[in-house]
Amino acid sequence: MAVLPRLGAESVPDSFWDGIIMKRNESGRREYFNTRIGFVLAAVGSAVGLGNMWRFPYVAAEGGGAAFVTLYILLTLAVGIPLMLSEFSVAGFYLLGTLSTHNEDPPGASRPFDLKRDGFILGEGAAIVILESLSSAQRRGATILAELIGYGSSSDAYRVTDMHDEGRGAVQAMQAAMVDAGVTYKDVDYINTHGTSTAENDSVETLAIKTAFKERARQVPASSVKSMLGHLIGAAGGAELITCVLAIRDNVIPATANLHDPDPNLDLDYVPNAPRQAPLNIVMNESFGFGGQNNVVILKRFEQS
Repeated sequence: MAVLPRLGAESVPDSFWDGIIMKRNESGRREYFNTRIGFVLAAVGSAVGLGNMWRFPYVAAEGGGAAFVTLYILLTLAVGIPLMLSEFSVAGFYLLGTLSTHNEDPPGASRPFDLKRDGFILGEGAAIVILESLSSAQRRGATILAELIGYGSSSDAYRVTDMHDEGRGAVQAMQAAMVDAGVTYKDVDYINTHGTSTAENDSVETLAIKTAFKERARQVPASSVKSMLGHLIGAAGGAELITCVLAIRDNVIPATANLHDPDPNLDLDYVPNAPRQAPLNIVMNESFGFGGQNNVVILKRFEQS
């Protein structure tokens, strides 16, 4: 989406927000949202609305990254705003067996990689990321927080909701992202995992990391912020991408909260219960959706040449 000079907040009519806050069961919500965003930003470029829940940063990388090479698009605005806290959504995830039943301890219910994990907590949130060509960002004097250097995407082609038992799609996406970024598993300083707190995801993701990172798998910190944010569904990838940017900026690895009883079969460095200060230059962000939709991006600390 090529963005022209932004309208001031005082120029936004009240009716704009009627288009943003819509009934959860109203069809065509994403298309209408794109239309309203285009209106308020005076954006006249390509607008894409997708229902794939975990692809937020990767749509931006695909739609913007490839375009940057050919200079068709100078700036991409990626927005993730899911509306999931409804009886219908909660019932659906519950029937899939993905929600935690630790109702006696809500703050401690999301516990990725813990032996007593039994599902995630649904959350709601919003994430907005601007991907911009270097020349455009420098021309307007923007503060460049990080550089997106690679992405990889794959499909398990396995089952409707389950990941492949050996994590083949996840491994493929990780390896593709590293190839695209021009780095190897030896260069990655931190992995922001998908880490849903379900028995299946955490086990398969751990296996996939071991496969992709080989002898370094136990040395690379790999944490899950869903332990603190819950699962934001359509905004999860975006919020976690922002987490990675802030981790690079501050040289702080976010913790995996509520990891008090480690699963003996999951033996990576999950950064339990407290953030960790560490130099971070290259970070991997993973998102693995239903049906084996696997997406990985790699970020790097920006260095002025």
